[in-house]
Amino acid sequence: MIRRQRAIDLLLQLAVVVAGVTISLGLDEWRSHRADVAEAEQLAQRLRADLVLDLEALDVSTDRIGRMAAAYERLLAPDAASLPDDSLDVYVDYAVSYVLFPPNDEAYEGMRQTGTSALLDADLRADVIRLYTQTYGRTAEWDDINRGFVLERMIPYLEANAPETSARIEGATWIGLSTAFRALQDDVHFRNLLRTNLLFKQVQRTVYDSTTAAVRRLAPQLAE
Repeated sequence: MIRRQRAIDLLLQLAVVVAGVTISLGLDEWRSHRADVAEAEQLAQRLRADLVLDLEALDVSTDRIGRMAAAYERLLAPDAASLPDDSLDVYVDYAVSYVLFPPNDEAYEGMRQTGTSALLDADLRADVIRLYTQTYGRTAEWDDINRGFVLERMIPYLEANAPETSARIEGATWIGLSTAFRALQDDVHFRNLLRTNLLFKQVQRTVYDSTTAAVRRLAPQLAE
């Protein structure tokens, strides 16, 4: 009887120990889960804050690309030479300018380097990675195409073929480029460069519009 009572006591003590360990492990798991949830929420907030800044930058850049494209169309119009000098200065300045969109990727790079992406929902994580690697990658590709065209073809052509001018920078615009345009307005090569520049800017704007739509879809998901 005494032996049986001792066995029962041992079993009770063992049950208490097991219950204590189980509760302790459960509490640790609960605390770890809460910490992961909090970290995931902070990560989502940082990502969303970057996307809000990206939307502002995309809106500004898209507007500028639109004004550039309109300027090229005006320069290609039959009556372009009749435009006043100040208008031509702005339009030709656009012809030797380009637009870049550098995304705000601090939160994404931190997520990528630390592996905290695993804290996000799988579908949300896939959308974030797709935005930064594919969508932003396509935007950067067209930025490079436009920049390369302006730096490697438009500017060198004007430098080699336009007459010497007293062009100077005022604000954000080169003043005096109207002389160059009037000297080259009937040059077939110059007009083809303008047309190609227009085509590239139109494609770039389409890509920016697509990128903006992708960011607008993703940003609210990070606030949920």
